[in-house]
Amino acid sequence: MNQVYKELKENWISFKRDNPKVRIRDAAKLIGTSEAALLSTEINNDVNYLKVSDIKKFILEILKVDKIMILTRNDSVVHELTIKTEDIIFNNNQIIDKQQLPLLTLNYDLFKYFFYQKKMHAGKELQSFQIFDKNGNSCVKFFYRGNKSLEFERLAESYSAIYDYALQKRIDQVKPLSIPTNTYFGKNYKKNFNIVNLKHNSIRDILDRVKKNATFIEVQVCGIGSLQYFRGKIDKVVKFGTWENILDENFNLHVQTEKFKKIKAKWLNTSDNICCAIDFICNKENILARISFEEKGSQNFKNFINEIKEHDYV
Repeated sequence: MNQVYKELKENWISFKRDNPKVRIRDAAKLIGTSEAALLSTEINNDVNYLKVSDIKKFILEILKVDKIMILTRNDSVVHELTIKTEDIIFNNNQIIDKQQLPLLTLNYDLFKYFFYQKKMHAGKELQSFQIFDKNGNSCVKFFYRGNKSLEFERLAESYSAIYDYALQKRIDQVKPLSIPTNTYFGKNYKKNFNIVNLKHNSIRDILDRVKKNATFIEVQVCGIGSLQYFRGKIDKVVKFGTWENILDENFNLHVQTEKFKKIKAKWLNTSDNICCAIDFICNKENILARISFEEKGSQNFKNFINEIKEHDYV
């Protein structure tokens, strides 16, 4: 057994014993390694290391099951979308809905390591395929949510391989990509937007208003090698500690607003149509998350724009 691997495995076992509630991603930072490196120490228990040569084929096979939850995240936002695979289309590097709008866009060039995990969580069995970049940072995860779990297990077995300790190295970090500047609901607006900076604590009020008015929204979150979308109305808005959360049946969003350098509201009037977005911007000026609104002839929405300008949001 690789000595670095052995020491990390022992450290991880000890850490979990002393810190049972800390998630693996956060634990990796505290230990000084990567999430995938920690996951690799659990191979032959609840984890399989996978050898994937054709990523497109692999994703297509995952999408043959009936229902999945897709998770994309960065350091400040987590986007969880549950879909029935009969309602989507897989096209090259995109999962799109029946309206031809993207739900997930993938950058295969950044994908390096692949794992399957089966574990018990809160009394339930969780199965997932997890994809990481060359540094062991999470790119995207696919969790099984249907009634044919054996298909997930068989797929994992067909790709399982012997682990070669490749992750027990230190490599420079790769930052998440950025959401395109003016892309909303599948459209690229080239006109100049009106822009104001928002207070970080204003997001909860805005989400509450979106819920109250049953406003149709689009939520984009950018990870490493993935850009994930939700479109629809939201129902359950909850705050836990420093996290603002949307906790609906098929969509969860978790936002830690204090980690962002800037939060901007931007809007554009086009005849009777109003497009508005809230951009969450990190220290590198990348847009890591966006909540977009598009309403036609809605007085409620015009009032909402006025409140952003006049209320104590800015």
